[in-house]
Amino acid sequence: PQSRHTFVQGLEILDGQLYVSSGGYGKSRLQRFDFASGELQLEHKLDPRIFSEGLSILGDRLYLLSWRSRILFVYNKDDLAPIARMRIPGEGWGMTNNAQQLIYSDGSDRLYFLSPAEHRITRALKVTENGKPVTRLNELEWIDGRIWANIWQTDRVVIINPDDGKVEASIDLR
Repeated sequence: PQSRHTFVQGLEILDGQLYVSSGGYGKSRLQRFDFASGELQLEHKLDPRIFSEGLSILGDRLYLLSWRSRILFVYNKDDLAPIARMRIPGEGWGMTNNAQQLIYSDGSDRLYFLSPAEHRITRALKVTENGKPVTRLNELEWIDGRIWANIWQTDRVVIINPDDGKVEASIDLR
């Protein structure tokens, strides 16, 4: 169970743990729960000026986006201790990874591939459907070699080819 007052922005289940990023100025925090019991194990509160967004775990690090601050925070996965931060262009919305690179959205029709080792964006991918840009790409998941993205404030999920950015399928969640 999660509080209805929590504005969940990102979550990931890994090795029996539930990692949750919740947003809101003055309310943003990163939490780790035991998935089976729901017991809170660790919590890291962010600076009140930060609105946290999507998160992704790659190796022993947890990556957390900020919405308008243009910062990607890096934490130790085991104890949620801050390790580093890096500037990103644009806003941070949703994030996932393909086991090599982080992939994040900024509310536009673009997805950004970021090398955590090099601390740089390696490419930007325009997402289109029938030749038209698809915007407001939010919560991202990497599933079977494709990027699944919720369209913010809709009941729609699109499945994106990471090679060419084309929407290959769409799911209506109504």
